[in-house]
This record gives sequence, structure tokens and C-alpha cells, in this order.
Amino acid sequence: MKTRRRVLGVEHPHTPTSIANLASTYRNQSRWDAAERLDSQVMETRKKKLGADHPSTLTSMNNLAFTWKKQG
Repeated sequence: MKTRRRVLGVEHPHTPTSIANLASTYRNQSRWDAAERLDSQVMETRKKKLGADHPSTLTSMNNLAFTWKKQG
């Protein structure tokens, strides 16, 4: 994730995917605060780059909502 961010930049399509994968790993480990931080970052980046109605943005929103649900 750090390498993609450094080499490709934050807004390159592969970078949010790497960040989302790390957030997924955190969710699987019940590391909800870390997952939430990354989920929010991915959602905002995709919303800005792809638009609010893009399927990838909507997936990011769903991931963030799932994280919030698990946090109570």
C-alpha cells in the first residue's frame, strides 16, 4: 500500500484498492478503528475521483457502513 501510494500516487485507481484490501484485513482481525480510518479514506478518494454513484464508490460506502455496524 505504501509503495503504491508513493509510486502511483494517492488517486491512482490501484492505490485505493490496496488500501481497501488492508482495511478488509483489519476488519477480519476486528481492528475496527483502523479499518474505519482506511475505509473512509478509500470512500472519499473514490467519490472524488470516480463520483458518488460509481460502483467502486458504492462498494467503499458499503464497507464503511459494515465497519460502523460492527463498531455498534
